[in-house]
Amino acid sequence: MSSDIKHNAEGYKDSTAYKAIMAIEETKKRKMKEQAEHDKLVQHIKYIVELAGFRLTDRVRLMNKESRRRYE
Repeated sequence: MSSDIKHNAEGYKDSTAYKAIMAIEETKKRKMKEQAEHDKLVQHIKYIVELAGFRLTDRVRLMNKESRRRYE
């Protein structure tokens, strides 16, 4: 079996499967980037709270405006 994702097991080009795989990969990359941005934001929030002389006692709940994904 070839590692070339543009071709199927028989060796023929399969653009439909290729496009689907690429769309899934793009979605995974976007979600990973969004998660990294969330993590960085929470770190900054915790730092600001600490600088102000407070301590965070509960979870930070956020929702991404574009994807509507909730982080709790």
